[in-house]
Amino acid sequence: GDRNTGDWNTGDRNTGNSNTGYWNTGDSNTGDWNKTNRSTGVFCNEEPKLMMFNKETDMTWEEWRNSEAYDILTRNVKSKWIYYDDMTDEEKEKYPSAKTCDGYLKEIERATSSKEWWNSLEIYEKATIIQLPNFDLDIFNDIMEFKVTKKEYKEILKWLKSNKETY
Repeated sequence: GDRNTGDWNTGDRNTGNSNTGYWNTGDSNTGDWNKTNRSTGVFCNEEPKLMMFNKETDMTWEEWRNSEAYDILTRNVKSKWIYYDDMTDEEKEKYPSAKTCDGYLKEIERATSSKEWWNSLEIYEKATIIQLPNFDLDIFNDIMEFKVTKKEYKEILKWLKSNKETY
């Protein structure tokens, strides 16, 4: 963009970073003439509330990023480093530069990584996730591309109920 102060702006006359609209002050705006962060509107000066599971919450983006649920969700990895000595012969043939780099970065399909991540969580961590505002099991399953069964979901709810004093 033109006449911007800040980085990664594609609109014009923005002050801040990662704006795609015009005349914004703040970060990550896609609207115009905003003086806030993460607004998609026009002439806004309050940070919008975050949408979760297709519904508005009372959380801001900053509150979400500082939440325990966010920390837990970011442990879901979509790639991992495979050292050369641990590579299969097929992988070595497919990635010949791995010998120079001592390995390669293996991409993991979302369904696989999500299921491995979910199965690695303690029950209190799963409870943290299902307590997200507006939690919807069907939407969660669709986006994560694996299925948390209704039976498991009910077991987590039961655990939450029995631990409400300490959790």
